[in-house]
Amino acid sequence: MNEISDLWTNEEFEDFVVRGIVSQYETKIKKNRGAYPSDRLKEEKFRSLLSRDTPYVPSGTRDILAPADDGRLLIDIVNDGVPSRGCVFFNSDNCPEIKRVSKSSYATMFFFKRIDSGSRHIPKHWIRFDEPIQKNFFEFWQVDCQREAVEGERFFVGLSHDGEVVPLKGRAVFQSGYGQNIEIYTPHNQLLINALNAFHAFQFIADKRFCWSITAREQQASIELGCTREEVKSLLYARSLPVTDSGRKRPILHLVRAHKRRLKSGIEVDIEPFLRGERIVEINGTTFIVNPPEKNAAFG
Repeated sequence: MNEISDLWTNEEFEDFVVRGIVSQYETKIKKNRGAYPSDRLKEEKFRSLLSRDTPYVPSGTRDILAPADDGRLLIDIVNDGVPSRGCVFFNSDNCPEIKRVSKSSYATMFFFKRIDSGSRHIPKHWIRFDEPIQKNFFEFWQVDCQREAVEGERFFVGLSHDGEVVPLKGRAVFQSGYGQNIEIYTPHNQLLINALNAFHAFQFIADKRFCWSITAREQQASIELGCTREEVKSLLYARSLPVTDSGRKRPILHLVRAHKRRLKSGIEVDIEPFLRGERIVEINGTTFIVNPPEKNAAFG
C-alpha cells in the first residue's frame, strides 16, 4: 500500500511527530456544531482516550489490505484477528489514502474500542444496516489535530461474520421554523469515509504485534512510533550525541535527526546487548521504550 520505506527520513516527519506530542497538551477543543451533542469531543473525553491508548504511528514499511474488487472492506479475521481497542495516528505520509473530513487538519487520531451490541452502548440515533449482518461493534473517536485547536466526533462501525467493515448511520432530528421535524442522516460519502478509516485502523493495530516500535513518553504525553531495527540502532546512537537546543526542548527531535545522521554516515550500532536488558533510554526527560515484535495486549 505504501511506497515509503522509511518515514523517519521524510522531511515532514519531525514536524508531524512533534505536533503529535504537542496536541496532547491541547486544552482548546473546538465545538463541532455539525455533530450530535453526545458525539462531540470534549476535553475530558480527549484526556480519557489518551490515558487509555497511546497514539501509534505505523511504520512506512508495513502493508495493509486494499478494498476488495467489489468495493467491500474485508479484514482477514482468521489470520490477522481483530484488536479490541487501539489508537492510530495518521497523516498523508503513513497512510496516503487516508480521508479526513477537516482539510485544515495536519494529522488525525482514531481511537476505537469494541462495545456490546446492546442499546446501552450504541445510542438510539445510530442506525445499523440490515445487510450484511454484523456481529461485533466498535465505537470510534476521530480527533483532528488543527493548527489552533483540536476537533473531534464519534462514529460507529460494525463487523460482519466474514470481516466486512460496515458503517452505522447517524440520525438527527431538527425542528424547522414552521414547527416541522426534519430528519438528517449521515451523508453516504461520509459513511464510506468512516468505514475506510476504521478498515485502516483495524489492520494497522492488528499488524502492530509483528512490528518493532519505540514509545516516547514526555510528561503527560506519549506516542508510539512504528520502526525497524535500524531506528532502534539510531536510538542508541542518539544517546551518544550532544543534545542541541531544539533537542533539549523536544528530545524526540533529537532521535529522528540522529537516525538521519547515522544513515548518512553509515554508522553501525550493535543493539543485541541492549535488547537483552530493560530496553529503556532516557534523553533530557523523555523516556524511550523499545518494544520488540510480540503478541499485542489489545487483542482479546
